[in-house]
Amino acid sequence: MEITEETFNKAATIFDAEKQLLWDCRYLLIARLFASCSYALRLKVGAVLVKDRRIISTGYNGTASGDRNVCEQAVRPDGTDDDRFNSLVDEEVRAHLLELNQHAGYNLRTLPTVIHAEANAILKVAGSHETSQGSTLYITHNPCFECSKMILGAGIVRVVYENRYRAAQGVAFLRSNGIKVDRIPTIEVNRQLNKVLQPNKINIREYGR
Repeated sequence: MEITEETFNKAATIFDAEKQLLWDCRYLLIARLFASCSYALRLKVGAVLVKDRRIISTGYNGTASGDRNVCEQAVRPDGTDDDRFNSLVDEEVRAHLLELNQHAGYNLRTLPTVIHAEANAILKVAGSHETSQGSTLYITHNPCFECSKMILGAGIVRVVYENRYRAAQGVAFLRSNGIKVDRIPTIEVNRQLNKVLQPNKINIREYGR
């Protein structure tokens, strides 16, 4: 059977797309790992900035360097702030916030001093010898509108995210300005990664004591 040039090109395109999808999922996994560095209690977000298959910057949501590692404020059922634990050390404040969040009517509000993961990644690369022009940003959650403006200004050409979070104005803004935005759901990320990880599992019984 003769393989035509058209058939070959289609097969090559499919192969390249599948290869890119696997790389996307790998970078999203790394974004998940950086999200785990966040001290935020309500939502942990991670971001990875990639250019030419190189990671040039990373970030997670949190306060600025030198500030307290407390990202939320406890809010009473009547809507007022509960400040009674603010004089404690950071670890104790977070522990009390988690406890209060279990009480009926209590909520946690993200402090305005918290910097988003994608903003941290962009700010970090701006202070390095790298440039974000032409790069791809991988994020655990879709960017907000304010961060989307930073993404556009940073020259990032593609954004890949895993989870939907609240409003999607940021995604719409990026697409309207010619930036490619793709979402890869968690189930697909896990499926792609498992295809790579499963064959490499070591059988302890077979490979010794």
